[in-house]
Amino acid sequence: RAAASVAAGLDPSSTAANSVDPQEEAAKEEIEKEKVKYKDSFNALRGLKSEIEHLHLLLEQSRTRLQKDFEQWMDLMARQQQQQQSEQQGDGGRGEGGRGTLNGSLRGPLMGPSSTGSPDQNWRSGGGGAGGNGSRGGIGFSNS
Repeated sequence: RAAASVAAGLDPSSTAANSVDPQEEAAKEEIEKEKVKYKDSFNALRGLKSEIEHLHLLLEQSRTRLQKDFEQWMDLMARQQQQQQSEQQGDGGRGEGGRGTLNGSLRGPLMGPSSTGSPDQNWRSGGGGAGGNGSRGGIGFSNS
């Protein structure tokens, strides 16, 4: 409209003040409303993006912690098995047939005391579940 006024040789400021097109005003208002909606939606999405990135970071930290805890647990199980095998070899190989295997070492800390042997032997093998036998009785995870 302003370009048409200039082309016709009229002053655009005087014609704009004198004739206000209601369609143009409605279109401008609609554009402004849409701009506000767009900015609000954009800011909401930006907030969600930062939240998602934070959750990804927490997920990676949890994966790392899980891997570390699992490796600690596996090291503990391997040490217990090795200790049981050395104790069994020290006894001349007699005794409980099978306690020196991986299944025997898993029976202690995961399944509670074994059904064979004295309570002292169960404690040495890591038996007795996760309660009350010092650092040998449980799985020994750390929260750090």
